Amino acid sequence: MSYRTKARIQPLRFSDRTSSASPGNLSKLRQRSSPRSRAPQLPHDVLATVFAHVREVVTLKSTIPLWGELQDAKITVGPLIQITMVSWFWREVALSSPSLWSAIPVLVESGKLLSLANPQQVRYCLQLAKETPLKLIIGTRKELGGPGVKYQRSLTYHPLDFLAELAPRVSELAIAFQPNSNLLPVIRQSPHNFLILEALILIGSPQPASLLEQAGFWECTHLRQVLWGFSYQASPPPFLSTPPPGLTEVLLTDNWDATLPSATVHAFLGAASGLIEFRVRVCHSHGSADSDSPNSQPLLLLHHDKLQKLSIIFQGHSPDSSSAPLISALRTPGLKDFSFDLDWSTSVNPSAVTKWLCISSGCSLSTFECLARHIDRADLLQCLRAMPLLEVFKCTGAVLGDRRFRLAAVDTDKALIDERLLMMLAVGVSQQGLSKAEKIPCPLLREFHVENAYFSRFHLDAFILGRLYGGTRFLPNENNVKVTPLRKIVIVDLIDKLGGDVGAGVFKARRFMQKWKALHDVEVSVSRFIDKHRLVVAGLEDVARPL
Repeated sequence: MSYRTKARIQPLRFSDRTSSASPGNLSKLRQRSSPRSRAPQLPHDVLATVFAHVREVVTLKSTIPLWGELQDAKITVGPLIQITMVSWFWREVALSSPSLWSAIPVLVESGKLLSLANPQQVRYCLQLAKETPLKLIIGTRKELGGPGVKYQRSLTYHPLDFLAELAPRVSELAIAFQPNSNLLPVIRQSPHNFLILEALILIGSPQPASLLEQAGFWECTHLRQVLWGFSYQASPPPFLSTPPPGLTEVLLTDNWDATLPSATVHAFLGAASGLIEFRVRVCHSHGSADSDSPNSQPLLLLHHDKLQKLSIIFQGHSPDSSSAPLISALRTPGLKDFSFDLDWSTSVNPSAVTKWLCISSGCSLSTFECLARHIDRADLLQCLRAMPLLEVFKCTGAVLGDRRFRLAAVDTDKALIDERLLMMLAVGVSQQGLSKAEKIPCPLLREFHVENAYFSRFHLDAFILGRLYGGTRFLPNENNVKVTPLRKIVIVDLIDKLGGDVGAGVFKARRFMQKWKALHDVEVSVSRFIDKHRLVVAGLEDVARPL
């Protein structure tokens, strides 16, 4: 053992153990262990607010398609149990905050066996929630899952009668139904009514219209948000005819048999004057023969000043392809977020939507999402020129050989998302005699999301330079003034002729991404690289087209 090691070791002597019991040493120990001598704790309310952002998550699955981001609804519930095990102070704060335990998952064995599958968790949360408004997430073991659900293999039957008694306290309710489920009569029992219900999510198998009417959801005057995940033929939304007065957000399922005629949606928007967000799949009519006749009454012009977010999927035949159903009679001066797509069955021309944006609502948009794959590139650019406040632009391009090109009779060369669209967005149309700073569309654009992109990393590099610096060449040693605040580019499928070594092309593109982030502060991400040769092998591209 070295001398330094011996010097560090302090042997414990018997006198040290006996002297620790002296009055002076005892007072020092008391000072060290007293709460005042510890590090200062966060205030009770501040720590409770922190715990409110550290919650467990449950997943409520739907058996029919919903909108992309809502296919599996992720809902936050109670806090992490681990926070109650850190210290006595954290445990006291967590257990004395009823709002942390008010979001309760209710796990049911099945649609027919209505027995509680997590009785201990529900009982524990109800005890800690006290009298605060509740958020209930109800589903069977097939639809409700995630780390926030504590399944308990019970040996006895636990009825769900307590749910009806909790109805007056429920402010948010989410239910996933199984086929032939008997859950609705159990939840709603007289004389218990939903008095403070604000948010409602109904997904899964359709329920009888009579049971939905008797549930009493639509009688609540506080209802603000509705997510309707049923097909309309079996379960038509009861709130469309008479919407609640405080309704601000309605999301209807994205399903082929859940399409509303434009006249019904027009009447609903006229009645729901306070609506802020609306998502719907719309058609011209129910499909009757007389509704497509030229003698049908056109929709009256409707001004909706409060609508800020609108998502529409157009479906079915339209007598006039140059005008889109519903929106041709709609004016939304306060619209901030707009998304549209065209179903394969529709005859609506995407240029009808872009013309409506140029006339009605394009000047106020900050987010625009174009999912119509066969839209003409020139029409899209003209639409973007009418959006001076646009910050986020998302578009989906077509793949060569896509059947939508043949159905819509669109020239392939005019609809692809390729380097020509990049240059148009970067420096505009060069034939005009304007300066590059004036020609550049969407001067406030920060994010650009694209799917099925036909350009290379060199085209993307030229786009970033032209977008940021007005087409001038970037010199790291000079102080160039940026023209636009571009910060993020997201590409889902980058389709390019990578050449012989596919891996080398991928790694070169990654090095370009690193350079763009370091030099220009632009984050570029590519989800998948696709070689054009592989598209030929897969049959997605015309083999006769030169590569």
